[in-house]
Amino acid sequence: MQDYEFIIAHGTQNEGFAERFEAYGNVRTFPWISKENTAFLYREADIVLSRGSVTVLAEAAAFGAKII
Repeated sequence: MQDYEFIIAHGTQNEGFAERFEAYGNVRTFPWISKENTAFLYREADIVLSRGSVTVLAEAAAFGAKII
């Protein structure tokens, strides 16, 4: 899995979640991803894995992201 870069938005209620991934150099975690950065990430992502809301899914689809 070192060939992939993972970006995880864990939300503000799960701040301890980031500690689980500190040992992995190809994983970056954020409590939140700003609206300014979401468009860039959706365009650049090979795939978006989300348990997100309808808004997240619609935004990702609008930028042509493959969604799970």
